[in-house]
Amino acid sequence: MVVVEAMTRGYQQVKTTDSIRTAAQLMREQDIGMLPVVDEHDEIIGTVTDRDITTRAVAAGRSASTSIDCCMTSKPVFCYADDDIYTAAEIMKREKVRRLLVRNHDQQPIGVLAQADLVAAIAPYGLAAETVAEISQPGGAHSQQRKQ
Repeated sequence: MVVVEAMTRGYQQVKTTDSIRTAAQLMREQDIGMLPVVDEHDEIIGTVTDRDITTRAVAAGRSASTSIDCCMTSKPVFCYADDDIYTAAEIMKREKVRRLLVRNHDQQPIGVLAQADLVAAIAPYGLAAETVAEISQPGGAHSQQRKQ
């Protein structure tokens, strides 16, 4: 199985200048937990998750009007649509992320592969529990690459 068969097609995005309230409302409306963050040229430069907003902005006492760049994660983690699902699982485990942005070979983003998508795809093969356990371990390399 390849990523494109398991991923969620399309995605919503926010700009670095959008407020954390805007991002949170969009997440609530779309029932999603991660948004790509784009710059003024609509290039993806990071991501923001519901957890990022909670732990980096709300817990730090930031107001709802604070811009996303205060809590986003720089250097988003990608995989390719035609990657094998196990390759994507290895990327998630290595980077300790629950969501991967998916792009085509023209480097254009086309969707998101969430941990739930991955688990649904690999559950019949008995690797779901191992993969979720490894992704969920704290302190991955990606957690150190946060934008301050």
